[in-house]
Parts: sequence; structure tokens; C-alpha cells
Amino acid sequence: MAVMAFALAALWKALIQGIAVTDALPDRIVARWVAHNRVVMRQAGAQWPEARDYRGSEEMAGRTWYWEEEVTTTGEPQLRRITVRVGAAPDALTLATMEGFIKQRPAHAVELPGARQQR
Repeated sequence: MAVMAFALAALWKALIQGIAVTDALPDRIVARWVAHNRVVMRQAGAQWPEARDYRGSEEMAGRTWYWEEEVTTTGEPQLRRITVRVGAAPDALTLATMEGFIKQRPAHAVELPGARQQR
């Protein structure tokens, strides 16, 4: 009887954990889209970003998402690394993290519409 009680308790705990993960999945998916958009906007933009942190927010899927971009130098002078963290609150950027690289464009590059730099 005791073994059955422990087995049922373990099954119940696993079920509750599975539900918690499933509930958070839509938020993680949208946060990942926000992070991906930030990386792509940097890659498509004509402006060469300074190596520093940038913060901002954007609307997606009916709510506000907060992001932080950490732009750092690399061993290559014409290449920067970008790490984007996204969350539902400015002090909780834990739902998605994405990394990418930005290559410096020639001075005559044309800026794409909507690819302006945010600070």
C-alpha cells in the first residue's frame, strides 16, 4: 500500500510539472520571436553598433516584451557578437536568450526600412 501511495505521489508531481511547463511554452515561443527579431534587425541595419548594452521593449502577441542586447567585440575588428535576453518584465529577462553576430557593412550600404537603431 505504501509503495502505491509513493508511486501515485510521484505520478501526481510529474503531471503538475508537465502542466507548468506547458503553460509557460507560449510565452517562451513569443519571447524567442522577439529575441530573433532583435538579432535580425541588428544584422540587417546599416548602423554599426557600439560595444555596450542596449535596453528596450516592443509589443508582440498583445503584450509588452522587454529586451536587453549585449553587443561585444570579437577577435575580428569587423565582427560584433550580440546576445539578446527577453522577458515579460524589465528585471526578469529569462524567457529567451539568443546570440548572433553582426558584420560591419561598407560605408555605402543602404539602410533597410524599419532597421533603425534603438537605444
